[in-house]
Amino acid sequence: MKANDVLDHLKDVRSVTAKVVDREPATKIVVTPDMVTMRPGKGKRLLEVEKDGVKDLFQFLHMPPDMVGKIMPTTCGQVANDLLGHKERFELLMKDGKIIGFRAPHAGHSMSPERVLESIEKVVEKPDYHKVAVDGQNVNLEIVGIDKATVTRGDVVRAGALVKFSPLGISNPSVQSFVMRLVCTNGMTSSTVLREYSFGGGRGGDDKKDGLWSWFRKGLKEAYGSYSKVVERYQQMIKDEIPEAERAMMLEAMIKEAGLKDEAAATVRTMAIDTPIRNSYDILNLITYATSHILEDPKQIHRARRATEVFQDNDSHALCGGLYPRLPLSWSSRLGF
Repeated sequence: MKANDVLDHLKDVRSVTAKVVDREPATKIVVTPDMVTMRPGKGKRLLEVEKDGVKDLFQFLHMPPDMVGKIMPTTCGQVANDLLGHKERFELLMKDGKIIGFRAPHAGHSMSPERVLESIEKVVEKPDYHKVAVDGQNVNLEIVGIDKATVTRGDVVRAGALVKFSPLGISNPSVQSFVMRLVCTNGMTSSTVLREYSFGGGRGGDDKKDGLWSWFRKGLKEAYGSYSKVVERYQQMIKDEIPEAERAMMLEAMIKEAGLKDEAAATVRTMAIDTPIRNSYDILNLITYATSHILEDPKQIHRARRATEVFQDNDSHALCGGLYPRLPLSWSSRLGF
């Protein structure tokens, strides 16, 4: 996938903008039986609030849905304006000239998709956008370049990076080590390089010396350039052989920690039967097959990837006494569960 394809894929995300409103006496919500509109301020035109945006407005103002449905539109408007009076500043989410949502001002860092791709093109030679995933207003990009490295004979990976950002600044941007196995196109993340931008707040500016974009280019370069270290870790995992009697138990432990269920868990178990596990690298590849080819929900993918990252960070994956994996006591807590 090329840059233009990515922009086409993100057209819905790109069509939403955030408008900051500083409340003033003229800021007003108008409720009628047919629609809800808002005047952001003096001299500003009335903006229509879309149906889903109306629900979001009442949630934003903490108005119970059952109450809204029982009072007259004029009374509903009065209550809404009284509650809005407690909001000094807020943001309107706009699409096609209409309000689709309300939220408190975000201190996050918005990043233009166009500028993100422009920066990537400058850092990574001939980038290929392997996968684009959208979770609400958050975007995940799996990028691979032309650089390659060999894990073992017949197993080559392409260098890459995982980029996460939000055009509306809902979350902090991050860049992370990422490689793709050519033999099965599994995308594999690593904590070798993981950078999250959390300084200051507000929207990314246009200044070339802007700290956010300088951080992004530097972090992307580090993440992309870490592939040789990632491969070295994989080579160590190949040497980390798992006794035959412990392989099934180890695989089940990883399936549980990765949160794999139903089709994903069944597929991984079938693959382990077809191609028996020998070492911890084999287990890693089974779980990353699920994150790359089976799972679709971004939250499930994130959980499974965090499990594989923690798994890679462990020095040994043998079982102690044949009962429990030799994993950190904080295994689940490190995954945020």
